[in-house]
Amino acid sequence: MTAPSGTGVPSAQAWLLLWVRPRRTMSALLERPVGWTPWLLVLFGGAAHALNVRLWRDALGAPARETVSLTAGLLQGALGGLVGMLLWPTLLALVGRLFGTRAAWGRVAVAYAWCQLLVAQGLLLWLPLVAFLGGDAFGTRIQWVSAPGSAQAAWNLWVATHAVLAAYACAVWVICLAAAQRGTRVRALATTIGVLLLVMAPVALWTRTG
Repeated sequence: MTAPSGTGVPSAQAWLLLWVRPRRTMSALLERPVGWTPWLLVLFGGAAHALNVRLWRDALGAPARETVSLTAGLLQGALGGLVGMLLWPTLLALVGRLFGTRAAWGRVAVAYAWCQLLVAQGLLLWLPLVAFLGGDAFGTRIQWVSAPGSAQAAWNLWVATHAVLAAYACAVWVICLAAAQRGTRVRALATTIGVLLLVMAPVALWTRTG
């Protein structure tokens, strides 16, 4: 396999091979000069995540939590991507040590940044839904469920496809993290679950006491 370039603009090869050969692709990326690519990826991934959340909210008819424009929302998402680049790899590196891994922050950060492409590519799933439903692509979920058979079938198929790809993307992330840690997938999975529990426990406690 020709290793995807780790500098400059991410190549189309890396975008594809992360899905089909995640460990080999990530191992090749980790051996390349880093440059600014990871930071550009988290900016892009953060904006894509913000857009994805907004699309889901509009599609399900959920009330908007803010009145910011789309541009401002994308900028906030990009800023969140930068904050996440500093937070998540740090926690992953620290928690990973509890499970016997010794991956440096830089390697974990590269894996985290490149996996933001998986988030961005999730936006492509909206294209066939909008093409099929047209102006009815955004509305309440109740309207979709009570829609004629073809629209309802399109909604159900789209949700199922989204769920399957999201689950596969999680598996790809675990494999990429294992490559960064030079360890097993079990340790990478344990690291990921440990970080999630570490973050979610204080949030749940604060929500319950608040």
